[in-house]
Amino acid sequence: MTRISRSAFVRGLGAAGAATAMPPVRAAAAAQAPRLQRLIDGYVRENPRLANLAIVAGVVRPDAPQGVLVFGGAPVAARDHARRITLDGNTTFLIGSNTKCFTSRIYAARQKDYGKTLGQCITAPLPQRLRDVPIVDLANYSSGFPTDNAPPIWWNETINATTLATLLQSLNAHPSVPACAPGANYSYSNFSWGLMGLAALGVSSPSQPVAEQWAQAVAELGGAIGLSPASRPWSPSTYNDLPAGYASGSLFPEDQDYGGPNWLTMGGGGNLASNGNDMLRWLRYNMGVLGLDLPLLIEQQQRTWTWTTKSPQAAGVTACVASSMRSPVTTSLGWFHASPPWNPAVRFLTKNGGVKGFSSWMGFGRWAGSGSPAKTGLFVLANAPRTADVIGARALRALLS
Repeated sequence: MTRISRSAFVRGLGAAGAATAMPPVRAAAAAQAPRLQRLIDGYVRENPRLANLAIVAGVVRPDAPQGVLVFGGAPVAARDHARRITLDGNTTFLIGSNTKCFTSRIYAARQKDYGKTLGQCITAPLPQRLRDVPIVDLANYSSGFPTDNAPPIWWNETINATTLATLLQSLNAHPSVPACAPGANYSYSNFSWGLMGLAALGVSSPSQPVAEQWAQAVAELGGAIGLSPASRPWSPSTYNDLPAGYASGSLFPEDQDYGGPNWLTMGGGGNLASNGNDMLRWLRYNMGVLGLDLPLLIEQQQRTWTWTTKSPQAAGVTACVASSMRSPVTTSLGWFHASPPWNPAVRFLTKNGGVKGFSSWMGFGRWAGSGSPAKTGLFVLANAPRTADVIGARALRALLS
């Protein structure tokens, strides 16, 4: 892996210590991804109010199979906005819902079979309706729970997920959830992916230390595929390592946190932190480039499920509501399938993430069943909302054109 540093751009922001000569190896690397670098430069210029924007992107192409990292911006530490931290492949970001594909992979490693039900994995007391939910429906965004990535969020003030014990108690007090039948409609349910993470661990007791066990499961996956300890669940101490995150046009106040207590119980929905080096390896792993776990990856990526109706947001526990979608959504055990509008013959697997102050995006060419790894892939990490999605979509078009 080779880094690309943009000393001239960082000097323009006045970052201390950035004005260093670029050694020849970096100059050679810069020639490998000039279009991606220009896209990032352009985005930063378009958003001058984000003076402490931090972006790390990685690209894998046939002429750069090891991958290239590209950087933009000048981050500051989360707790102390005046203290600068280094922006490189080791800089930590929250990846939000890109966690979900880690969760699916951890489930496969630990439970082996996507054909189980939730009750076969969580043997602690649960209502029968919830016990019968198929894992495959949790993993394909069709759990029966309402969409909860925007208000109103049905489980706020209804389900207490502060601890495993309060979560189980709350669920048993609402035996009618999920309101819709699993496998009937699409819904982007972070809550259901929290349950997926618990199913991956296997839960037999309300006193089980699931936060510690989730951290261990993430570490085991990281060890198996070569990730560093930086890829770990969010905890109250994580923000000491993060660039300060943005809310719209301003950094979050220094005394604010980026996580919440429920993430310690339901981490599978989106609580991981990672860095550019690890996300590049995670990208190459899922592209099949590393040659690891190929049967498992093919199982996760080859079969598709397509949804034409959705379960929209809801306030509290209500009866099942479903509505038509503008266009179908196709999923594969955590991933989404998409074709660029300008080239419908190309098929990509993608996943994005957004969590307070941060955004992430990953995409790569569909390869499962082709007999060879994907040739092209990309990821973006940023400390501002929607930034990774915008850059990811632009870069994907540049890569494919």
